[in-house]
Amino acid sequence: MYAHGRETVESFNAYLKDGATHALEDGSRRRLRGTVAQYFLATLTVVAANLDKIHDFAAHKTEDGLDSEAGMEAPRAKHRKPRRSSALQRVTHQRGRARTHPART
Repeated sequence: MYAHGRETVESFNAYLKDGATHALEDGSRRRLRGTVAQYFLATLTVVAANLDKIHDFAAHKTEDGLDSEAGMEAPRAKHRKPRRSSALQRVTHQRGRARTHPART
């Protein structure tokens, strides 16, 4: 269970550092001075990589015909048991028992 998540993170890190994609490892592509500026540009690079991954996923999904127009539908909600008490009963009663004492003022 741990290995799968770790492999996913490492794969994304490799994708970020690859010179053919976003080249996060290449410091010469971020020519600003200061730590904050470097972190900001690194954050923007990660956001851009995430958007690329989302765009590729959506394009691949459409190519495969796995969209709503192809007959796929969202999972249905599970049916829950109805409550034993109504909203009015829950407001006027406290956990199924009627209040016997008046409210303190």
